[in-house]
Amino acid sequence: MRDIREGDICEVVNSGGIYPAYKNFAIKAGHSDMVANIEYVKLNWGETLGKTVRVLYIGRHEDESCVTLAIVEVINSPLKMKFIINTTGLKMKELNGSEPTVEMIYFLEEYLLGKKLSQIVPDEYVRESLIEAIFLKNPLDIQYINSTRLTDEHYKRMLCKDGGLLGLIPEARRTMKLCKIAVENEAYAERFVPEKLKLLVNR
Repeated sequence: MRDIREGDICEVVNSGGIYPAYKNFAIKAGHSDMVANIEYVKLNWGETLGKTVRVLYIGRHEDESCVTLAIVEVINSPLKMKFIINTTGLKMKELNGSEPTVEMIYFLEEYLLGKKLSQIVPDEYVRESLIEAIFLKNPLDIQYINSTRLTDEHYKRMLCKDGGLLGLIPEARRTMKLCKIAVENEAYAERFVPEKLKLLVNR
């Protein structure tokens, strides 16, 4: 299995690798909100076990070069958490890892044959094969995939095809990296860059 990367969806398999007070790492990574926001500081770390998280940042521990840390955020949960964890405490999570059903395969075949999407695709139908088909056929259709099923890598590929699609990405997910890719690809995308990032993106 490949190394965990930014944008990956993972499961917390060992909450013992969480770093609750490593503020310097968070600030250096550009996530100073972890220091300022009490929701991210006072946590019961045991509650993170088994949670599905999105990897926001990967980096090396300043004092222990052999340790790779990740800043992650919990998704699909009413519990809002963002924390630092040793990557050994994470396990890659496939998009709906169960075997595809006949209905799922039929849905994909219909789409490839010209079926129009007009509403959010049920999560149980979302597979990498469907996302690949959307990139090939019509990247605009990515708006019909629940954003929690998409990684930053998916969004990056979408913006490389059409930077103007930045407006389809939830504002909370519009990172500086994605905004730069979008604006470099399509100047029009600047209107979708969050205000707090505009000066940084235009440097």
